[in-house]
Amino acid sequence: AVCLAAAESAGGGMLLRLHLESEAEAGAWLRGFAELRRLHADSAEAAAAASAEEVGGGAAGKASAGQGEAAEAGRLKDLIKQQEARIDEVEILNRRKEEQL
Repeated sequence: AVCLAAAESAGGGMLLRLHLESEAEAGAWLRGFAELRRLHADSAEAAAAASAEEVGGGAAGKASAGQGEAAEAGRLKDLIKQQEARIDEVEILNRRKEEQL
């Protein structure tokens, strides 16, 4: 068994503790958490960029916004594919676990 524990909260309590069956399953969770952290940072950057575009305005801003939206859509599609692959990994791990039980 593997135990993953997250940092303590400001109040001193444990935010998250997972007890998992294997290191592979723990690795899948860790990759998922890392991806969430990256997505959160990316969305904060995108919000700041959108705010800057609103302040800049103009036709050039609208054209670059359209290109930025297309690039963002492509990036999001790639992220969806990655998340689907991770879901498949977790489902495989769960099936193996059930077979072992």
